[in-house]
Amino acid sequence: MTPAEGDKPAAGDQSLAAALGGSSSASKPGTPITPGGPAGASPSARAAATVAAAPTMPGVAPAASGGKRTLAQRAIDRVPVKWLSTAALVVFLGVTALFGGLESAPMPQTPVIAAGDTFIGGELEMTPVRLTVIDKLNSTGIIPTPGEQRILSLVMDVRNLSEFARASSTDSVFGLTRVEGLQDVLEPTGMTELQVMSGLPPSLARLDDGTLNPWLQPEIPVRVVLSWAVPVDAFSDGDSMRLALPTSTRRMGQSVLYGVYWSDQHTGAYVDLAIEDLGKGEAE
Repeated sequence: MTPAEGDKPAAGDQSLAAALGGSSSASKPGTPITPGGPAGASPSARAAATVAAAPTMPGVAPAASGGKRTLAQRAIDRVPVKWLSTAALVVFLGVTALFGGLESAPMPQTPVIAAGDTFIGGELEMTPVRLTVIDKLNSTGIIPTPGEQRILSLVMDVRNLSEFARASSTDSVFGLTRVEGLQDVLEPTGMTELQVMSGLPPSLARLDDGTLNPWLQPEIPVRVVLSWAVPVDAFSDGDSMRLALPTSTRRMGQSVLYGVYWSDQHTGAYVDLAIEDLGKGEAE
């Protein structure tokens, strides 16, 4: 008995069944399934059934649907944008450094001045005048041992540019003024390490009245003398010496320290001077 015409499955139903896997349960009993698709199906339906029924190769995943994102794409979507920008910056800096783009700028050279030149540092105006060596110089705070020591003195004009009176002996003013190489001169003399270190800072006095460790008043120029005790035969007339002049930075205390103070003390300039040997006389 031949099936009625209305009992035949529509071509569209056969195509959908084949696309869902080509299962025989999608066909009516007695309907043969051939590699080319069900009998009576359209050519396009038979082609779809053939492709769906074809076995896949081991280890090969089916092609992803055009509407789905790959695992890698979904993973990238979950990475915060900030992380991506940071990673890009790290890569950029690495490449730049590789080609020398991040080489540090050269440090500025410490200036070197001569007698009569003015250096401004730490809100102090300093003008070295002369460098002398003498047997005895009153009112310097230094009493040299006769026959063993002399006095090396730097005469300098100073003006305090700040609005505050400042003690001249502090590290932020002249306490860190040094004679280059003086430590090497003092060490072979038999002095202890403590004596050597204590001999490096200068003794300070006003040259006009001999006031020791004077206070520098705002905007008032004063001539001071910075002195060191040195071995009697360490320096001679005409020797060239280099001295380090200090500088510092003004700060305003806000927590532990209050008020104005100066910090970051360091050498701001060097001055090269020729020594004048004044013998036994008094320096001007």
